[in-house]
Amino acid sequence: PLANYVGAARAANRLGSFQERDEILARAAKALPDATLALELTRAELQQAAGQWRQSAHTLTALRQQAPRHPAVLNGLLAAHRALDHAEAAAELAPELPPGETLDEAHVAAWRTRLQKSQGSAEAATHARNTWRAMPKKLRDTEALIHAYVDALAANGAEAEAETVLRRALKKHWRPSWVLRYGTIGGDVTKRRATATDWLRNHANDAPLLLSLGRLALAEDDLPAARKHLLASLEAETTPATLAEVGRLCIAEGDHAAATGYLERALESKPAVATNSA
Repeated sequence: PLANYVGAARAANRLGSFQERDEILARAAKALPDATLALELTRAELQQAAGQWRQSAHTLTALRQQAPRHPAVLNGLLAAHRALDHAEAAAELAPELPPGETLDEAHVAAWRTRLQKSQGSAEAATHARNTWRAMPKKLRDTEALIHAYVDALAANGAEAEAETVLRRALKKHWRPSWVLRYGTIGGDVTKRRATATDWLRNHANDAPLLLSLGRLALAEDDLPAARKHLLASLEAETTPATLAEVGRLCIAEGDHAAATGYLERALESKPAVATNSA
C-alpha cells in the first residue's frame, strides 16, 4: 500500500496536481500511521522537485520535531534554506548534519556566513578573530574562508593583520585568488610591494602576481614599473581585470585614447550576466 500511495503522489506531482498529491499523502498517512516519517519525507521531496521550497521547509521543520537527527530531514532542510537564501538558518543547521561531503560544504558555508556577518558590526575585526578562533582547524585553509576572514579584518581598519593572515596562507598554499586579493587589501603598500616582488623569484610568469604588482606600483605612482608588470600579466593571461588596470595606467599616463581601447576590451571580455541574477 505504501508504494502504491507514493507512486500515485509522484504521478500527481509530475502532472502539477499538487492538491491531489497532498490529498493522496493525507489518505496514506491515515491508512498507514506507522509510515508517517516516510510519507512526510516524500512530501518534502516532491515539494522540492516542484520548486515549492518554502512549503518544503515548513514540512521538514515540522518533521524535525519527530526526527531531529534524521539525515534525510537535515539535508533536505539545508537544501531548502539554501534555495530560499536563508543563510543564517543554513549556518545554524550545518553543525548538526551527519558526517560526509555535505557536512564539509555546509560547515564552510556556515562559517563564511558568520565571518561575513561580522563585517557589519562596529567591532568587525574583534568578531572576526573570535569567529576564527572558534572555527575547526581543518577549515582554516579553505580558500573561501580565508577570503571572508581577510575581508572581515580589513573592514574595520585591521589591514595589517589581514595582510599577515593572507601572506601566511600564501606561504602554505599558492592560490591565484589570494594573490589577487593581496594586491587590493589596503594598508602598507610599500611592504606589500616588497613582499610580492620577492615572490617573483619562484613565480616569475604568474599572471595574478604580476597584476597585483602592477596595482601596487600604480598605488605608489610608479608608472614605469606598473606598465612593466601589467603588460607582462596581460601577456601571460588576458583577463578583464588586467585590461581594466592597463586602462587605468593609460589614464594616469595621459593616453586617454589607449585607455578607452583597453577599457572597452575589458567590458567586451566580461561574461554575460544572467537576467535573473542580482
